[in-house]
Amino acid sequence: MLGGFATNNVNLIKIESYSGSGTLTVSQFHIDVEGHPDEVNVKLALEELAYFANTVKMLGTYIPHLMRENLRA
Repeated sequence: MLGGFATNNVNLIKIESYSGSGTLTVSQFHIDVEGHPDEVNVKLALEELAYFANTVKMLGTYIPHLMRENLRA
């Protein structure tokens, strides 16, 4: 389900999984990715995720910390 991020070169910064039902049949994932939803590779990754998921919610976007920008240089 998360393979679309790898195939589209989208870096997963953070991933958390939640299974409220006590089984692995219904799980939720909260992920932070490096990129913006308007970027082509992120858009393609989200489209692939939507194919496999019942629901995809975007909670928001934020400006990366300056340290992340310095790591790219």
